[in-house]
Amino acid sequence: MKTGLTFGGQPVNVYSFELCHYGENGDYEVFPDRELGLDLASARDRLSAGGYEIDFAAEEVLIFKKAGAEYTLFDDGRLIIEGLAPGSCEQAAETAVPIVGYEK
Repeated sequence: MKTGLTFGGQPVNVYSFELCHYGENGDYEVFPDRELGLDLASARDRLSAGGYEIDFAAEEVLIFKKAGAEYTLFDDGRLIIEGLAPGSCEQAAETAVPIVGYEK
């Protein structure tokens, strides 16, 4: 699925696709059409303040969880979502908006 969003004031196409689906949960990857160069230290602080539990933080990757779903965010803007319920490409793209910092 392709969604047109904005990041840093610039338009960006964001793609989401299903990696697998099991029962009422699914795993998804959401990624932009260009590298975003995210500041994951700032993202860690913002997500932690938003109730996400941070499991691992490094310069290029951030792993965290909330409400039964697990997330892996890369500095290039890729986001892997595991255990998203009920799970759809649309839901994955919508979930990525506040996590990555996209604007509609």
